[in-house]
Amino acid sequence: MYQFSSIIKFGSIGLIVMGLVLYAIGFKKDSSITKEQIEQKVAENPHLSTHEKASSEQEKIAQKKGHHHHMELLEHQAHNKPWTALLVSAFLFTGIAMASFFFMAIQHASTTGWSIILIRLMENIASFMPYGMAIVFAILVGSYMEWNHIYHWMDERLVDTKNFDYYDQFIHSKSTFLNKNFFLVRVALYFLGILFFYSKIKGATKKLDETHAESDYKKLYNWAVGGIAYFAMASMAMGWDVAMSIDPHWYSTLFGWYVMVSYLVCAIGVMIIISVYLKKNGMFPEFNDNHLHDLTKFMFGFSMLWSYLWFFQFMLIWYANIPEEVVYFQ
Repeated sequence: MYQFSSIIKFGSIGLIVMGLVLYAIGFKKDSSITKEQIEQKVAENPHLSTHEKASSEQEKIAQKKGHHHHMELLEHQAHNKPWTALLVSAFLFTGIAMASFFFMAIQHASTTGWSIILIRLMENIASFMPYGMAIVFAILVGSYMEWNHIYHWMDERLVDTKNFDYYDQFIHSKSTFLNKNFFLVRVALYFLGILFFYSKIKGATKKLDETHAESDYKKLYNWAVGGIAYFAMASMAMGWDVAMSIDPHWYSTLFGWYVMVSYLVCAIGVMIIISVYLKKNGMFPEFNDNHLHDLTKFMFGFSMLWSYLWFFQFMLIWYANIPEEVVYFQ
């Protein structure tokens, strides 16, 4: 069994401590930004404000209300920076772990032989899922409790038809799906379902190592097929909920594919790095150039799919002449 050297252990602990300290400093710095500082920044940078000069008294009143709302949004953006930084990193590494689980399930369902020596590696990468999911869910609960305002649509004033200052008809039209309670329940189901299939597949592989029974292999196959089907649906909806709904006014039916394929590319890259590292340290003698070649072909193929999705969505936006959609790419 591979053991981390003392240099790597102390180096990792040092980086973790440094990261926590820097995060705490950033959190304190951003959370202490005041409305007055934001007003001053807007005054110095007029392009931050989207409001033009009003001509009538009624327009001036509407502008004042809009300006107040705009300042509140800018304040939330400033205070959200530490939360969003944590969400992006947690969701990234959780996504890599989930994609590793997905790729592992594909190997079991397709009954391939080349990847058999990599199964335990995939299982161990996927073992980060409970920790990453806990961090992501804690951030979502923080938004639910209004400790942060990453998800702007959670502001109930936006769907109150009597609140002229804040009412947003577009968000109101999505409120059946985008509402706080249903949102948390959905995300919890995504996470718990994937963890359920992961535990079943991992348990089945361990049992199969002991028994070598055909009945246990069939159980492993069935759990793998179920895990693939569940992940395919959950990863799509998870991308919409956790990432795309941050900006509820922008949406793409392809976004779930972006998320899944992005994490697949990253997960296979992580497998390659770890495999090559272990091979160099004499801990993975079975891993050879053929395995490396197969992994890199998968990474290349998924990279092409990733490029295809992003480029052709951008091309269609350009071709249809809808420049307001480009804001996401910017």
